[in-house]
Amino acid sequence: MNDQGGLIAERESFNNLGKLLHGLLGPGDDRVEFTANVTASTNEQHIYIYNPDGRFSSPKGAFNDADGSFELSQAMKELRRAAYKPGSGTWFSMNMVVTSKGSATAEYNYDDEPQWDFPVASAAYVHDQEKFPRDENHMPTWLKQKLQEGH
Repeated sequence: MNDQGGLIAERESFNNLGKLLHGLLGPGDDRVEFTANVTASTNEQHIYIYNPDGRFSSPKGAFNDADGSFELSQAMKELRRAAYKPGSGTWFSMNMVVTSKGSATAEYNYDDEPQWDFPVASAAYVHDQEKFPRDENHMPTWLKQKLQEGH
């Protein structure tokens, strides 16, 4: 399925996405947080740039929002592709934090249904299963239901 898979490809994809996110930081910014929900056919992203003088506030601190780019979307999709494990699938959502000093961490959700801001058709999960197949024993109950609904 994935000729470019494996730990090295995943690390390179992680670093590429991290560099793009780091490039969004400006003077006074502390960190950027990137969250994404993804299937093979649809995705949503949120970018929060934390800065003491940010226009918005949250329990995590003051922040500004930022728009994504095609390049950022492609890097995120490539990271998801690189994380694919035959039979086990890949993640459905992620959260990456990149600091102004250049360190990066990420958390991936492989099993829980993503919390979309908009309705996502069950067919999107069918398409995702075609692109990133999971064995039945690696399918959470909610995913089995979505696949059944989408056929």
